[in-house]
Amino acid sequence: MSLETQSKKLLPIGIHTFEDIRISNFVYVDKTKMIHSLWKNGRVYFLSRPRRFGKSLLIDTIDQLVRGRKELFNELWIEDNWDWNTVYPVVRFDFGAGVLHTKEDLDSRVENIFENISRKHEVALRGTTIRNQFLNLLIDLEQKYQQKVVVLVDEYDKPILDNLNDENASAIMRNGLRDLYSVLKAQQESLRFVLLTGVSKFAKVSIFSGLNNIQDISLNPKYATICGYTHADVKECFLAWLDGIDLEKMKRWYNGYSFRGKKVYNPFDVLLYLENREFKNYWFETGTPDFLFQLMKENNFSLPELESFYSTDDLLNKFDVNNFVIEGFFFQTGYLTIKEYTEDLDGLSRFKLGFPNLEVQKSLSSLFLLKASPSRYKYHLQQQIIKGILEGNPALFEAPIKQFFASIPHNWYTKNTMDKYEGYWSSLIYAMLAMTGAELQAEDATNQGRVDLSLHYQQHSFVIEFKMNTHPKDPIEQIKENNYAQKFMRPNQRIWLVGMTFDKDERNLVKFQWEELGA
Repeated sequence: MSLETQSKKLLPIGIHTFEDIRISNFVYVDKTKMIHSLWKNGRVYFLSRPRRFGKSLLIDTIDQLVRGRKELFNELWIEDNWDWNTVYPVVRFDFGAGVLHTKEDLDSRVENIFENISRKHEVALRGTTIRNQFLNLLIDLEQKYQQKVVVLVDEYDKPILDNLNDENASAIMRNGLRDLYSVLKAQQESLRFVLLTGVSKFAKVSIFSGLNNIQDISLNPKYATICGYTHADVKECFLAWLDGIDLEKMKRWYNGYSFRGKKVYNPFDVLLYLENREFKNYWFETGTPDFLFQLMKENNFSLPELESFYSTDDLLNKFDVNNFVIEGFFFQTGYLTIKEYTEDLDGLSRFKLGFPNLEVQKSLSSLFLLKASPSRYKYHLQQQIIKGILEGNPALFEAPIKQFFASIPHNWYTKNTMDKYEGYWSSLIYAMLAMTGAELQAEDATNQGRVDLSLHYQQHSFVIEFKMNTHPKDPIEQIKENNYAQKFMRPNQRIWLVGMTFDKDERNLVKFQWEELGA
């Protein structure tokens, strides 16, 4: 090992404790200025971020800060901007570990937390119910330390999310958490600072309606980068690890999450990529996206729709199990992010959503193809399409597309009507093309309308339109009439117009047209 390698700060892979990072020479991206802003400007906050985005580390950093662990904050921004003489008692909940399925599981987890806190602070655990125990614990800690209490809740919603497929279990968890968090309203005078983190803002958990002064900072531009790494963070804090790294390719693969501020990387991806030096679906593979795929299938929802969906902040900020909105859930779980932000004349916020990066786009596409057909020849078919892109020969697309559709088992169409919709066919084509790694844009807006799909690689562009054979319009003629290709014209750029027509009875591509613009 070289001296340069030995002197590198270590990559904090799987490390969520602030103390371990600071005393063991791990890289830490300083978030303490934003933490100080939270402390100074409010008392009760909620932050939503996708899984593995650094929420646990944020919670632990605040925990160590309010305990007065000054030695851990050496050379960080907050070192000279904090009152280290004042120490606050902390009540901390962590629902991230394990899976809770019953009310007994939830009660047992909370009771263990209370017992550990009471033992650590040498205060009696008073009360026969969880609600009363929590209430009395806040009162007793404030009285003992003569300081108001800090409450930190990590993954507040995980017991609900773990039971989304079981409506009864989900309701039980929701009601149990509602009872627990309602104490925060009842005992607000004992609280100095509260932060709840999670993936979703559940509409029927009373913490959001019960606490009048709670601030949801999930889409506050001021705190957009409080979790995750900006590109500048990567270049500055991980400089010793960037030798030989293609930063632009890394940005395309893993950057792109936006919460109305600077784009950020998911830290999990950055750390594993820098360690392994291989582009893989690190974050995506840690989740269970089968549930998301099933939602798409049951609701006849297409992949291209996910890449160009417009929403209001009401949809993005709330989640109701009994009124499920698939787009909002995809955003909150990290499979979609904000691509554009505008305001109406009346001040209403509107967002355009899309895939954050190549990892998510390719991974969801791969999942869609895998679920559609177990064909072992998919990779070979994709290579034929890649050859067509590289050579500028869309004629090479036709055979692999037809072969793929022919490989889809008949039982895949049972219990849904996806094959009756144009979106189903465009989803499969989108997925096949997304796997090539070329730049892909669904519902690409022009001044004359929206192109179903556009694909770009170096000096080659393909403008693609889909139609069912029951539609009277010819897809190539529609591209020409609406002048869709004009948007992509530039010097030395070759552009092909591609039309694909599908038959719902044959369940396959029945007409494939293409021509080069200006040829």
